[in-house]
Amino acid sequence: MLVVALLSRGRSYEEILLRGPAVGFAAAVYLALVSSYLHLALFWAAWPMLALALFLIVWRIPLRLPWPARLDVVGCWLVIVIALVLVTRLLPTQWHVLPPGWDSTFHLLLAKKILTAQGMIYDWLPFEAAGLNYPVGSHLLIAEFSLATGLPPHTVFKFLVPLFGAITTAQIFVFTLRVSGHRELALYAAASYGLLAVLGSIDYYRWGGLPNLIGMSFFLECLIVSTERRPGMRDVALFGLLFTAIFFTHHHVMVTAGLTFAAMFAVCLLRREEHARARLILGGLLTSLAIGCFYIVPYALKATGLGDTSIFRFEETFISFDSFRHGLGHIFSTLAALGLATWLVLWGLRRQDVRFDLALWVPLVTIASLFVIFAYAVRAITLSLYGTAYAVFTPSRFQTDLVYFLAVFAGYIVFAARRSVPIPVSAGVSVASLALLYLAFENRERWNVLYEPNMPYERYMALDWISKNTPPNTIVLSNDPAAAYVSWRRTLNTPIPISEPRPKRGLTSKDIVRLRTSKDASAEARTWQLVAVAPLSTAGPGDEVLWANFEREAVILKKRAQ
Repeated sequence: MLVVALLSRGRSYEEILLRGPAVGFAAAVYLALVSSYLHLALFWAAWPMLALALFLIVWRIPLRLPWPARLDVVGCWLVIVIALVLVTRLLPTQWHVLPPGWDSTFHLLLAKKILTAQGMIYDWLPFEAAGLNYPVGSHLLIAEFSLATGLPPHTVFKFLVPLFGAITTAQIFVFTLRVSGHRELALYAAASYGLLAVLGSIDYYRWGGLPNLIGMSFFLECLIVSTERRPGMRDVALFGLLFTAIFFTHHHVMVTAGLTFAAMFAVCLLRREEHARARLILGGLLTSLAIGCFYIVPYALKATGLGDTSIFRFEETFISFDSFRHGLGHIFSTLAALGLATWLVLWGLRRQDVRFDLALWVPLVTIASLFVIFAYAVRAITLSLYGTAYAVFTPSRFQTDLVYFLAVFAGYIVFAARRSVPIPVSAGVSVASLALLYLAFENRERWNVLYEPNMPYERYMALDWISKNTPPNTIVLSNDPAAAYVSWRRTLNTPIPISEPRPKRGLTSKDIVRLRTSKDASAEARTWQLVAVAPLSTAGPGDEVLWANFEREAVILKKRAQ
């Protein structure tokens, strides 16, 4: 919040409160990454010093903010919406030992590896002999909070997803207010995003997309900064910090944000009245390069090795019209489509009194174009050339990113409907907000998915026992992607994303198991021991039961792989 007050010249205390967490986390990501090159604990010495310095600076600079007034009806409903988003996102976390989703397994693996190394990491060892391409800003946050609180990384992960869900809901309000000028519309957009949208909102917890969520939060804040009409050097500095944090956090959002601001810069150059915004974008990107060059330049050089990854040969389920609507959520997609269509019709008839800023249109058009190109055009080209429809750059991520901007139109249709009813504004806002809450209740089947069980606690206990009681030369005979994180031993299925280079040296776990159980086992293979986590009744002749939990799960030392 001090960073917002100092750099962004927040227009009100409300704006400082709503934007402060995202900007603060961006500063934390930057400081954590810089500190990690020396020692993880250095962050907790540098962060209080930074906070004290900012407080002293802010104390000496008059902010000239209006004194906080009583909350109006929009403000009251906004508090209710954000509180509901936070509570409804926290509740599913109480049902799971580990967060669900394949992505969460490798995020936790990286976070625990950072915590173990007490600093920056560069590879996937000891699990796979592969270099690291994935940005680790979000993983550093998890590791830092885990270090400070003593909580395991998976507990911190489960807390950060709901927290950033609430933060981005607040940001949608500020963003919509900036691009439209209507507080009421901004309220409906925030409620639509936080309570109705699935991909890019509710669904993050299901698939474990915390870095994408954090990266989009920083992207939204960059867009909010870009709406300043008279940007100064402080806005340039804030933009630079936020874009650097995006780069440190998530590569897909980095591409999306970079292409969006390149397009916005080009559009602004063509319009004289937007030249100040063009200077802000250019200055912000140059500032980002200056303060993040130690990480950005080496990272950019890794682009030469993209051919060693699976990023160009990823096979993703084809996204049909029905699956597109289902992904967004049927209620949300219907509201967004009606809102966009209504706005365009009224604009065509010259009866539109709500004008949206470039900061909405440019990202909307850019991300929609990227989605169409990679979900359909590139897929068709690869099908004709290679006989397989490859999903280059994971098109569903562009669909996820679209949600943040479609939420504005979902809010617009509610706003337009409320204005068409001749009742007092305060009563109309309450009725419309209650209607959105009812629609959120009707959306409950999409919430129910978040409560589906994943790893039983008994299995978690068995894998945790392995991490504390077996030597490092142990391979767990499990294809569960979460097993590597919990057991901290090699398994048969290390979760590695498509952005990472394929291992080129050394024996894989499956190679070792095959050699270890053959008659001609190599000397290297014989140095490894194999254990399985399975019901006690499955122990075979010659197997040794190392640990058992009331006969439900046992750690079994295998003489031969099963």
